[in-house]
Amino acid sequence: MELPSTPRIAYPLIYSILFSSSISLHFLLLPWVSSSLLRLCIIDFYATCVLFLIGNFLYSSNNVYDIHWPLIPLISSVYFYFYSNSSELPWKKCLLLTLLILLWSSHLIWQTVTSSSDIKHEDWRYHMMRGQFGNNFILFAFFVLHIIPMIEVLIGSSSIYYIFNDTNTHEQFTIGSSLSLGVIAVGVLLENIADRQLARFRSAYGSRASHAPWWCAIGPLLITLMMIFGSIPISEERLYRKYPEYKFVQRRIPILIPTFGLFR
Repeated sequence: MELPSTPRIAYPLIYSILFSSSISLHFLLLPWVSSSLLRLCIIDFYATCVLFLIGNFLYSSNNVYDIHWPLIPLISSVYFYFYSNSSELPWKKCLLLTLLILLWSSHLIWQTVTSSSDIKHEDWRYHMMRGQFGNNFILFAFFVLHIIPMIEVLIGSSSIYYIFNDTNTHEQFTIGSSLSLGVIAVGVLLENIADRQLARFRSAYGSRASHAPWWCAIGPLLITLMMIFGSIPISEERLYRKYPEYKFVQRRIPILIPTFGLFR
C-alpha cells in the first residue's frame, strides 16, 4: 500500500495521528510530571522522534518535520493557557499573544504545505547533505535536523510559559509588553510581505525583496545565528554558482536586515 505523498493530504494525516498520540502521552504524564513546561518538552521529544522515523523510513524525506517549527509555539501557548499556575492570568495579553502566534503559525504552515506538490521532494539542502554524509546521514538528520531545531524551538517557546505563569505579569499593558507585542506583530507583517514579494519575483522576475528577520530573545537569536552562518551562506553560494550575475544582486540587497534602499 502506497502512502499518500500529496502535502495537503500527507501533512494533515501525519500530524493528526501524532496529535492524537501526543494527547494520550499528556494524560500518561499528568500524574507524574507537575510542570507543564517539562511535560511539553517530553511530548515534543516524542513527537520529534516519531516525525524523524516517519520522514526517514517511510517517506525518505526530512520535509515531514517542517511543520513542527510553526506548530510548537502555537501549541505551547494553548497548552500553557489551560495549565497555567497563575491564579490571575493576564488574559488580554495572553489572548493577543496567542492570536499573533496563530497568524504567524498559519502563514508558515500554509507556505510549507503549498510549496511542493510531493512531500517526498526533499529540500535541496537535505539532498546535498545526504551526499556529504553518506551512511552517516541518518545520525546527522536525527541530531542536527531534528533534535537541535527542537531545542531551539523549545527555548524560543519557553518565554510563552513565563508569560502565562509569572505571577508578576501585570494585567495592564505596560510599555515593555506593548513593545514586545509590537515587535511580534511587525515580524509577522514583514514575513508575510517578504513571502508575497518572493512569490511575485519567482513568477515575474521582479526586484528581489530584502530579507526580514524576527527578533526577540535567546530562541530567535539562536535561529537568526543559524540563518546567518548556516542557511543563508549555503543558499547564497548555490545561487552564485548557478547564476554568476547574482553577485550584483548581493551588492544591492542586504543579507539579513532590510534597509529599504536608505543606504545605497
